[in-house]
Amino acid sequence: MKLLDKIPKIEGDELFEYHEVIGSRIYENVFRLSRKIVLKKTRIDFGDEVGPSDKPISYEFGIQKSLYDLGFPVPYPFGMLDIEEILGGELNKSKAILMEYIEGKDLLDLIPNSRGTNGNALYKLFRLEFPELANKAEEEISKARKIGFNPGADALMPYNLRLSENNKLFLIDFGLWNHNEVPVHPLRDSYDFSKIQSPQSAFPE
Repeated sequence: MKLLDKIPKIEGDELFEYHEVIGSRIYENVFRLSRKIVLKKTRIDFGDEVGPSDKPISYEFGIQKSLYDLGFPVPYPFGMLDIEEILGGELNKSKAILMEYIEGKDLLDLIPNSRGTNGNALYKLFRLEFPELANKAEEEISKARKIGFNPGADALMPYNLRLSENNKLFLIDFGLWNHNEVPVHPLRDSYDFSKIQSPQSAFPE
């Protein structure tokens, strides 16, 4: 069975014939499957047992789902997906997160002369160009910390923040986040497309 055959059909949304790579990290790749769906998967050579925080990608899903349920501005996570691929003539298995695609732009793409800049210099550049958005991001991270989340060291970096078409700020990467109450292997692994039309409509400005 092909990967795209496993994705449930959504009314008003069609899967792209060719998926678009929209992000690539050391441990994970991100693909846009349709106008409304993104797939984030562990790179095949790492499988499900290694990730940025030495936890499986299912843990990242648990963090993202918990944040969403608590009202934080994050893409809606629909569920987990098992993937089988052929690499070097051998069958390899990995895991993926299916989540909402946020129409808009990563903040890194909105900051002039930001390419090649990293660390504190990149954050200072972000704060200089978009002080209100930086304040909003810091506010969300502070709220998360107060209820037990330990955000990743890169949580406030502009490549992990996205501005939607209606100017809402979203946190979009949770590979380095932790919380003692989030299970390493969440029981939830099914799809939920009930909020596909406007999953973020309840978020205040």
